[in-house]
Amino acid sequence: MHNDKQLKNNIPTILVIFGINGDLATRKIIPSLWRLFEQNLLGDHFSVIGFSRGDVLNDKFKSSIASAVRNKSNSKIHEEKLSRFAELFLYHAGKFEDAMAFRALAQSIETLEKSWGICANKLFYLAAPPATYKPIFENLAGAKLNLPCGGKLGWSRILIEKPFGTDLASAHNLQSLLSAYFKEEQLYRIDHYLFKEIVQGIENFRFSNNLFENTWDNTTIKRIDIRLHESIGVEGRGGFYDAVGALRDVGQNHLLTMLATLLMDHPARDNSETIRENRTRVMNALLPWTQALIQKNTFRAQYKGYLKVGGVREHSDTETYFALKTELDDPRWNGVPIFIEAGKRMHEARKEIVVTLKHPKECLL
Repeated sequence: MHNDKQLKNNIPTILVIFGINGDLATRKIIPSLWRLFEQNLLGDHFSVIGFSRGDVLNDKFKSSIASAVRNKSNSKIHEEKLSRFAELFLYHAGKFEDAMAFRALAQSIETLEKSWGICANKLFYLAAPPATYKPIFENLAGAKLNLPCGGKLGWSRILIEKPFGTDLASAHNLQSLLSAYFKEEQLYRIDHYLFKEIVQGIENFRFSNNLFENTWDNTTIKRIDIRLHESIGVEGRGGFYDAVGALRDVGQNHLLTMLATLLMDHPARDNSETIRENRTRVMNALLPWTQALIQKNTFRAQYKGYLKVGGVREHSDTETYFALKTELDDPRWNGVPIFIEAGKRMHEARKEIVVTLKHPKECLL
């Protein structure tokens, strides 16, 4: 139940989604916003500006918003309410490298704020390929959209989805660039998989149940398997996927997050900072990869027909499937092999964690 105070949010908010026509926005963000709208949780003054390349008529854009909701809904939709939801969206055409397009975006935001009579909170959601992050950061700052209004209202924040860079060096470069334009409290670096039921279930199973906690280690656990099989391919996002591959797309973020949550120590305090530190310790304990280990303990593959997907390079060797074996250099987990695999166009969709226990010692009586 939500009380009237929760339902009546009078702080105006503008959400700007870079890459509004992309897979992430269409399949995840827009349906999620719809669910909030259905529950009256978006507030009295809330607007979404979709920023993307190419000119699109506003009516066609709003129709695409409604279609994104219908395609992901499992229940009957009230069309009048869906129409009101689509009216929250505005389309802004522009290239991420074009500073003028960002100045025009700032003017659009200012127009909205004047109609509301107050400086609004602004959240910039990067649902675009990592290669576009640098010009987006720079042009947001150039248009002074990184600056909050001041006081308690009118903050300005940026939300960055995975992958954060393509390797360690590029991740460090992105972080340096972010730090030049945004304060740490303005940044949201997220992995939406943390909110999946399977990840939430790990925490509930482990930390709401002391039955296993004292034996949750290498004395009782024989091996761990983490799998993310998808029956869908990469249609509609070939260009993005071909530059990333399965390991960077879901391995180094989603699956490692699941692993860290599964194996981290019981947090001493129930707060996000402690949990994040415990997850980080698990990541740091992973055995470093050598060329010999890569040859022995990893496997990459590509599904048939991948090269025919729009946006994929003609002779691409990007993997759509990977499997690897690793281990933790940690007294609690030494000797427990960890198998991680993920792939597109698998024969069935499956998200699972399998913990295999050692056979117990035989009872004497």
